[in-house]
Amino acid sequence: MAASERLYELWLLYYAQKDLGYLQQWLKAFVGAFKKSISLSSLEPRRPEEAGAEVPLLPLDELHVLAEQLHQADLEQALLLLKLFIILCRNLENIEAGRGQVLVPRVLALLTKLVAELKGCPPPQGRGTQLENVALHALLLCEGLFDPYQTWRRQRSGEVISSKEKSKYKFPPAALPQEFSAFFQDAIPMMLACEDRPVLQATFLSNNCFEHLTRLIQNSKLYLQSRAPPEGDSDLATRLLTEPDVQKVLDQDTDAIAVHVVRVLTCIMSDSPSAKEVFKERIGYPHLQEVLQSHGPPTHRLLQELLNMAVEGDHSMCPPPPIRNEQPVLVLAQWLPSLPTAELRLFLAQRLRWLCDSCPASRATCVQAGLVGCLLETLSTGLALEARCQEQLLALLQALGRVSIRPMELRHLLRPRPGLDSEPGGAEAGKARHAGAVIRTLSGMARHQGPARALRYFDLTPSMAGIMVPPVQRWPGPGFTFHAWLCLHPMDTAPTPAPTRPLQRKQLYSFFTSSGSGFEAFFTAAGTLVVAVCTRKEYLTMSLPEVSFADSAWHCVAIVHVPGRRPFSQNLVHVYKDGHLVKTAPLRCPSLSEPFSSCCIGSAGYRTTTTTTGLPTPPVPATLAYTHPALTRSQSVPASTGLGWGSGLVAPLQEGSIDSTLAGTQDTRWGSPTSLEGELGAVAIFHEALQATALRTLCTLGPNETAPFKPEGELHELSTRLLLHYSPQACKNNICLDLSPSHGLDGRLTGHRVETWDVKDVVNCVGGMGALLPLLERVAAQPKEAEAGPAETHDLVGPELTSGHNTQGLVLPLGKSSEERMERNAVAAFLLMLRNFLQGHMVNQESLVQCQGPAIIGALLRKVPSWAMDMNVLMSAQLLMEQVAAEGSGPLLYLLYQHLLFNFHLWTLSDFAVRLGHIQYMSSIVREHRQKLRKKYGVQFILDALRTHYSPQRERPLAADDLRTVQTSLLGLAREFLVRSLSADDVQVTQTMLSFLAATGDDGQAVGALDLLLALLHGSLVQESLAVFLLEPGNLEVLLALLVRPGSLPLLPDRVCKILRRLQQNERLPERSRQRLRLRECGLQGLVACLPEGTVSPQLCQGLYKLFLGADCLNLSDLLAVVQLSLQADLSVRLDICRQLFHLIYGQPDVVRLLARQAGWQDVLTRLYVLEAATAGSPPPSSPESPTSPKPAPPKPPTESPAEPSDVFLPSEAPCPDPDGFYHALSPFCTPFDLGLERSSVGSGNTAGGGGSSGTLTPASQPGTPSPLDGPRPFPAAPGRHSSSLSNVLEDGSLPEPTISGDDTSNTSNPQQTSEEELCNLLTNVLFSVTWRGVEGSDEAAWRERGQVFSVLTQLGASATLVRPPDCIKRSLLEMMLESALTDIKEAPVGVLASLTQQALWLLRLLQDFLCAEGHGNQELWSEKLFEGVCSLLDRLGAWPHLANGTADLREMAQIGLRLVLGYILLEDPQLHAQAYVRLHMLLQTAVPARREEACYVLSKLEAALGRVLNTSSLESATDEAGSPLAAAAAAAAAERCSWLVPLVRTLLDRAYEPLGLQWGLPSLPPTNGSPTFFEDFQAFCATPEWRHFIDKQVQPTMSQFEMDTYAKSHDLMSGFWNACYDMLMSSGQRRQWERAQSRRAFQVCHPGSWCWNLRRGGRAWRGYATRQC
Repeated sequence: MAASERLYELWLLYYAQKDLGYLQQWLKAFVGAFKKSISLSSLEPRRPEEAGAEVPLLPLDELHVLAEQLHQADLEQALLLLKLFIILCRNLENIEAGRGQVLVPRVLALLTKLVAELKGCPPPQGRGTQLENVALHALLLCEGLFDPYQTWRRQRSGEVISSKEKSKYKFPPAALPQEFSAFFQDAIPMMLACEDRPVLQATFLSNNCFEHLTRLIQNSKLYLQSRAPPEGDSDLATRLLTEPDVQKVLDQDTDAIAVHVVRVLTCIMSDSPSAKEVFKERIGYPHLQEVLQSHGPPTHRLLQELLNMAVEGDHSMCPPPPIRNEQPVLVLAQWLPSLPTAELRLFLAQRLRWLCDSCPASRATCVQAGLVGCLLETLSTGLALEARCQEQLLALLQALGRVSIRPMELRHLLRPRPGLDSEPGGAEAGKARHAGAVIRTLSGMARHQGPARALRYFDLTPSMAGIMVPPVQRWPGPGFTFHAWLCLHPMDTAPTPAPTRPLQRKQLYSFFTSSGSGFEAFFTAAGTLVVAVCTRKEYLTMSLPEVSFADSAWHCVAIVHVPGRRPFSQNLVHVYKDGHLVKTAPLRCPSLSEPFSSCCIGSAGYRTTTTTTGLPTPPVPATLAYTHPALTRSQSVPASTGLGWGSGLVAPLQEGSIDSTLAGTQDTRWGSPTSLEGELGAVAIFHEALQATALRTLCTLGPNETAPFKPEGELHELSTRLLLHYSPQACKNNICLDLSPSHGLDGRLTGHRVETWDVKDVVNCVGGMGALLPLLERVAAQPKEAEAGPAETHDLVGPELTSGHNTQGLVLPLGKSSEERMERNAVAAFLLMLRNFLQGHMVNQESLVQCQGPAIIGALLRKVPSWAMDMNVLMSAQLLMEQVAAEGSGPLLYLLYQHLLFNFHLWTLSDFAVRLGHIQYMSSIVREHRQKLRKKYGVQFILDALRTHYSPQRERPLAADDLRTVQTSLLGLAREFLVRSLSADDVQVTQTMLSFLAATGDDGQAVGALDLLLALLHGSLVQESLAVFLLEPGNLEVLLALLVRPGSLPLLPDRVCKILRRLQQNERLPERSRQRLRLRECGLQGLVACLPEGTVSPQLCQGLYKLFLGADCLNLSDLLAVVQLSLQADLSVRLDICRQLFHLIYGQPDVVRLLARQAGWQDVLTRLYVLEAATAGSPPPSSPESPTSPKPAPPKPPTESPAEPSDVFLPSEAPCPDPDGFYHALSPFCTPFDLGLERSSVGSGNTAGGGGSSGTLTPASQPGTPSPLDGPRPFPAAPGRHSSSLSNVLEDGSLPEPTISGDDTSNTSNPQQTSEEELCNLLTNVLFSVTWRGVEGSDEAAWRERGQVFSVLTQLGASATLVRPPDCIKRSLLEMMLESALTDIKEAPVGVLASLTQQALWLLRLLQDFLCAEGHGNQELWSEKLFEGVCSLLDRLGAWPHLANGTADLREMAQIGLRLVLGYILLEDPQLHAQAYVRLHMLLQTAVPARREEACYVLSKLEAALGRVLNTSSLESATDEAGSPLAAAAAAAAAERCSWLVPLVRTLLDRAYEPLGLQWGLPSLPPTNGSPTFFEDFQAFCATPEWRHFIDKQVQPTMSQFEMDTYAKSHDLMSGFWNACYDMLMSSGQRRQWERAQSRRAFQVCHPGSWCWNLRRGGRAWRGYATRQC
């Protein structure tokens, strides 16, 4: 009571006087009264109501005053104020209503100041303790403010506080300000930077720090909910706009407490297995995950801190540190699907993969912790994970599954995860994508490169791990052999400061006696193996620095000590790595007579007793560090970190040599012993020195052999030499059973026995290889968008393989792409997965065979879309089969061949490069296993596959070039069988080819098969028997059937003809076969008659022509049949035939006579002139017009001309080249010009003042007369008088000598000639030869044979377009006939002159009829060559003098000559009528008799020409007055003609003065003799009525009568002649048609038509059989 009164009194004094002295006294009295309630040493809870019942409520104003003094007071006053506030907080009313907000900032500021002073320079003596005391009271005040109900203390004591009780709390705790987090970020690292790590960890563990830290995270949630926005940052938008780092704004202080708590936990548990176990037992990581999740969505910093906890350091280091605490990894993997953003999920997935797959140790740690199952659960969450996130997790799953995966985990992986139906693309796409990902993951798990790994092993990574072996009281044998499988990982190459751990040697084994001698082997930190022997005095070592073992691979190590057999002999040590001897050296062997009391394998083993000094422990940084000193003991001090010597005891070591040091100093030299720090497999120790062969065999068995010394094994005899044998499979409860026959040395394991499951073995626990096949079914039904990625064909093989251009010689680069690239295709990934599962695993190979795997795979692959069967699939299939072949599994290999390689259904719808690559790979397999595969996949199989799968009618046909390339490849494969392995005993295999030829409908395939036959006929050993076989009944018909196949490719008949030609050239054929080949009963004519209508290929014509030439005797009917067939071909084919005919005729002159005896040869040969090929709808060549309608068809109008103008003739509106130009080899192009010759040119009725006589001099032909006089199809007029003859053709060099024996003859023509010109030249010469030389005789019958050529030309000119106008062709023939007739007469003996005269007469009759009829309006036909030929011929015969008197023949010839000469005079060509003037003048002077009839005839013709010229001159004279240049030129031309004509008339008048009766008929005629002005006088006289009356009344009637008596009779003769020619043409055509029909029937009789049906039926049977085979 006194104390209360004293306090009240002091308070009143202070309140009244405001004296701070009274306030100070009141503070001391108040604290003294309640000091018992302040206790720093006790953590026992106190009830708030008990402690705060007597504590008064401090006014708010006074609280402000006291709080301000807290910041300004010294340490003593601050301590007094802190105690006051602690007491006041016992009354919870002093905390509510914002009172706590007054104290908290000041207290935290004081704490910050105190901590800064403690962190700075060391304070003076005594002040440090005072600072710590003040800081502790400040922290106690914070506890009162933030935990007013002592919740933490009560829970720590075990009290359970219910939610109901918490709801009754009246006063809330003070809100945590922003400065609270900043203070602990500076204070906590200082606390954790304690140098004495074990003391720090023990302190935390003894005070239940784990519970306090987790509750701190929970309580921080209240702080986050009640925290006000920072001053100046009223909303999130403002902070986002003002802060560049967005993540900093989002994470600002929301996770500070959680991050620091996780960091504290990491520091506590770092390098402390006991701390980890305590945390796992007391708190547990699932509870930590719940606490963190209750705190809210994790931030980037929190995830990073948890990753740091997993590695107990900085996880972002490169290379990443190993996993030291696997539990945070499990927490993060489970937490990943619920992360709020995709960025966080992807970040965490990438980091997990980065850390867990960083090294083998991390992978093994994660596998043993169960991360595989955790990842599977995470991946089964459906759509919560994005594609990239799933890829990272699957990659991690693949890496971990390569280490170990259990059956339940594999079954979970194979099962489709939920939610696939709702993925983009539908259920099928989702299942396909998931299956593809699973396939790639399983493939990566099963993929193994390098040596085999141990599935079960001892993990001797901890420093105290190892196997302790019981003492060996007596060594049974004379030697020592240590054999073990081990795996060492390389040292961490990350840069580190000064050494943080002492030099140590990693013990492999140590066997020591009580006296200190024995065997030892260890590894240095760099992985160098050192074999040591210790005696009582020295420690001998042999190191192998050149052999590395620290490469994370499993190695077989064998160390053999071979003692000397005799005293003082040399002892040896042999070191083997993976069965190979790597080192041999002389090394002393210790005595084996003493008991080995200390025996260890992989553990620290025997320790030396020497005393050494240790290096000082490196200082711990003041701030929180992620690397802490290892909590391992060290009793030996290294002198260096390498193999060098430390304290200078002896000289430095020479690597690889035997080194010696004092016994007991090995720890100083090599470092203190520690565990193997690696993984140890089976261990066997022998008491004898084993030989290299046994050790090599023991290594070959591999690290997973369970019983290497079983009785039935080849190493059974070694069991008697075993000292001990430990296997990880025979270890239970840390006891390693001794598997040696003695079973007396069971060891004790300190460490872990690890058991892993290889996915190749595990698959047999879930159903075998058949359990993987549903994955293929899922990806087989994938839509096109399910597998994303670029087209692989181009990426793999390049653009040159994706088209068929120049691809026949391509070899695709199969097998050169990485598996990762091929696995982009899910189907290819599945095949690669199978390859990996089958590699080195006989059980899986047998399982795949037993479950009918290849057949099922083949059936499922047929469901795969064609776009997915790309080059990746082909290459993966190749790798699969190559792997099975390497494994030596014959049955499985041939099943894969059957269902994958030879299953054409899988590949025939793929791209061209894939199809070609498939055939190439199949070809390589067939070449390698030709004899084994021949029976089932021989020629018959290949040909059927070709016909069935590579024909143009198939779905998705290839381009023509690509298809041809594929067919060539397949046929080349068939050729491999035939050419290399065909024998005389199995020639009947060609029956397969013939059946294929009969069944296939693809000409390309047939051509390839025929090429095979050709190859066999060329160089095969069985060509003789094959030739006989091909000519057997039924076989030759197959070849002939290919010739008559309609619509075939051009190469098909070419190959057939080559085969027949090859058979013709075989001189060893028996006569029976040769008779069948000759087709003697029907000949080629019968074969040609059976050919289908349509365009004919050059190859067919060339081949048939060569068959004609190759016959024993030439059959000219066959030749005409071939020529007639060529009429359906284009111009080039007919040109080639003409070349062949030309060389044949002039090479064998007798051929023309034989050819002329053939019926219808005129029609067949002449039709070669036709420009366009004959079509199937056109009338046959041998069927000319019927006599009932002899009138030719009217010429087509210009609009009906072809759309594309010909190179020879153009439409009538356009100018065209000179048709004669075709005969000018050196100048094929001529400029056309028009002579303008009128249709009626000789009649005088057109002259001025003319009478009424008609201008037609020759009577018109009778209607219907099939004469060449009928107007042909009009051709444009063109100049030219010269035409070619035989000499022109032979001299222009356009026809080289043919090589008839060659298969591919090509005649090169004169480059200056067009094809039309060359054809016309050749054919004209051929026709002339047959017409003139071939037709024998000079009578009318012979000339009727010749005249049929002209008749055919007339008909063709009216109905078709020829390469040259028919009139020009006729003119050329007549020119050549005139030339040859003259030559024949010159060279003929006297006895045959009469027949030659008759020949010349008929020739002149044809010429007269031709020029006077067809040349009546076409001056181009009146050539200079014709004129010269006629004149020369008549001169040679001497016919001119017989014009009036003489024999009838000579007189007729002279009359014809006179008519033609007068005709030439009427031409407009100055050169031609000039020659005619000269010739007529000569005739008038010498030959023309003075008969009135002939004189009137000549005078009438000359007067007509003169009158036209004089009329033209008078008109031009009238026009000339206007000064026209053209009129002047025309007048000059007329004057020139007058200068020629007037002298002729004058001579005629002189010679026939009396016969003409000029003395009374023309009394006023100017004198013709001696008058110098006769030329002008006669021109004037011609205009007088006297002259006109004389001509009209006296001359014209006599002339008309003369023509009727002379030339009309000749016309009637020729009309009958042409009628007879036409009749004979019709008759010969009908006879040829009859012969053709007879030949056709004979062909059908000799080669019955029933074989066609039989072969078609056989083809169906073949197709059915072959389909079953495929």
